[in-house]
Amino acid sequence: MTETLDRAEARASDDHVSVSELLAAVGDSSFAPVLLLPALVIVSPLSGIPILPSICGLVIFFVAVQMIFQRKHVWLPGFVLRQSVKSELLKRNLERIRPAAAWFDRRTKRRLSFLLYQPFVLIPQALCVFSGLAIPFLELVPFSSSFLGGAVSLIALAMLTYDGIFVIASGALIGCALAIIGWAWF
Repeated sequence: MTETLDRAEARASDDHVSVSELLAAVGDSSFAPVLLLPALVIVSPLSGIPILPSICGLVIFFVAVQMIFQRKHVWLPGFVLRQSVKSELLKRNLERIRPAAAWFDRRTKRRLSFLLYQPFVLIPQALCVFSGLAIPFLELVPFSSSFLGGAVSLIALAMLTYDGIFVIASGALIGCALAIIGWAWF
């Protein structure tokens, strides 16, 4: 995870950094880091910026659908690729996330990796599709989308490290998000 953060931070050298620049930094054929970046933005204090969690949710949705259809490279619509954030704000928030990323890096290993191979990998991919669609609805309750961002982060981490424990842990965060959706909408 720290390597992904390093690549994103290195790209943020101008005044603003766009989604297309971040995608170039992590590589367009590597779905897990592309899934991880918007999820980490949602977990960070940046999720308090109006509309940003919804944009990140759409990115998660588009990437997860492409994973289900087994595309070779990530494709995102132009309006998503053109979205940008101030580089200084991105760097500041990446630094806040860095200790957690280092903690995860130290604790991952191959466990329950069958969850990350066909046909079982469809489960975490479908959870990401659901999360991407649900994030815009959670934006109405400030910072509640962070639960789904955390779940997607865990799934992306599982895909990067082949540690299926994180797929299972993501279920708890999705359960919290479902409880918030139920409370807020019903």
